[in-house]
Amino acid sequence: MKRQRNILAALLVGIVAAFTLVACGGKQTANTDNVVARPTPNTYLNDMAGIIKEDAKDTISAHWMEDTLKSYAETSPYKIYVVTTKESLGDMGAQAYAKAIAEKWQLGDSSVVLFIQRTPQAFQVGIAPGAAVKDKFNQQTIDQIIQDKIGHVILSYKGRFDRAAWNGIREIKDRLK
Repeated sequence: MKRQRNILAALLVGIVAAFTLVACGGKQTANTDNVVARPTPNTYLNDMAGIIKEDAKDTISAHWMEDTLKSYAETSPYKIYVVTTKESLGDMGAQAYAKAIAEKWQLGDSSVVLFIQRTPQAFQVGIAPGAAVKDKFNQQTIDQIIQDKIGHVILSYKGRFDRAAWNGIREIKDRLK
């Protein structure tokens, strides 16, 4: 009898959890309260963490990356934004924060946000595709880009966030073709 009650209780908890997920599924919007304001002037590279060097001969410079992203936006129907921060994400993960940036900054349906948070202890990466390009970025694809193209580079090259961001940009551009 006790075993049947435990099974019934577990089943009930599972059903309630499933209904909660279904009820929240399409209506979740990112909370943009703790998202930083968009810097002025508007740029495609917003390196608020200072992890991409401004001008350097031995690395991918912020100036070059901005010019490349701007050129891509001018010759393509898509826009890619790179945002980095050292700030706390509050109770949000990197993926939700990237989505909140896109919403608060009103980046448009044909944009993709590549977000990197860098703290002294760790880093987090998120990718948020706009509504018009969401079909090109299922969660498995996003996870693969983050793990294989960005995270692997950061770990393998001892914090080369410039190279990692560039790998992410190249992979996003390939998916947008």
